[in-house]
Amino acid sequence: VRMNRCALLLSLLLAAAAAKPTLRFRADGLFKLVQFTDLHYNTSSRDDTQTQLLQNTILDVEAPDAVALTGDLIDAPEHDADIYWRLAVQPLVDHNVPWGAVFGNHDADGNLDKQQLMAIDTSYNLSFSQPGPSNITGIGNYIEPIFSSGINVPDCVDVTSPIAALAFLDSGSRDCMGVKGYGCIAPDQIEWFKTEILKLPLQCDKMIPILVFFHIPLVEHMEVWNENSCDGSKYERCCCSAANTGLFEVLNGTGNTLGVFVGHDHMNDYGVLPFTTQLASVCCYSKKKGEGIPGVCE
Repeated sequence: VRMNRCALLLSLLLAAAAAKPTLRFRADGLFKLVQFTDLHYNTSSRDDTQTQLLQNTILDVEAPDAVALTGDLIDAPEHDADIYWRLAVQPLVDHNVPWGAVFGNHDADGNLDKQQLMAIDTSYNLSFSQPGPSNITGIGNYIEPIFSSGINVPDCVDVTSPIAALAFLDSGSRDCMGVKGYGCIAPDQIEWFKTEILKLPLQCDKMIPILVFFHIPLVEHMEVWNENSCDGSKYERCCCSAANTGLFEVLNGTGNTLGVFVGHDHMNDYGVLPFTTQLASVCCYSKKKGEGIPGVCE
């Protein structure tokens, strides 16, 4: 048994060391990204088959350049969490689409923790997920650059440096800074993010644009529905973080964060542009009540 575990670990490390994808804009200047969230794979039943069918259909129709996986891909299986994680990413493998993942509040409730799940995810050559720094809260805090195609770009663009970036943050699971409820982006993560975005290069004397992805909505996701005219629908309460750690104020103040995209709320799909940063609560297709019927966040 010990030899088998060592062999598995070695194979994962070797796979993770293989070449990772480099994200690039298309020659026409477009970059298309699809977000999958709250897939909740946990059975070998018809529900998981329907979810894979839906993923495959979206990938066929949209033909994205990358996919963002924003947590709760699996639903705390007591056994074989690795199998269900692999089921969740198999449509991406079949379509040869690179992806980055963050964890939700259910992924690590089963027989594998976040470190183990991240090792499985990063063993795929198409995954650009990263565990992130070990000295801050969470697993999966990282920034992924996107480069230009190098075709028909302005003279001021340095084609050896990124022209945009995707930021992924671990929003935890339960409780926030001692307050009972759902998790949040901790202050040390926010400080790390502030430091990292300053390291990003300027292009044409401007900061490059960033899209930010994590699982649990901000308090502001709840507030904007009550205070602004939103595009989309809200069919359940906003299950946001238990406390406000000030992340949105930081994001809105950067001047280059164009959007914040989350999951967790199974029946909400609204977005709003209240300041300079777009807030979006992304709809998912939940199986909490069986056979693909939407259920509320948990």
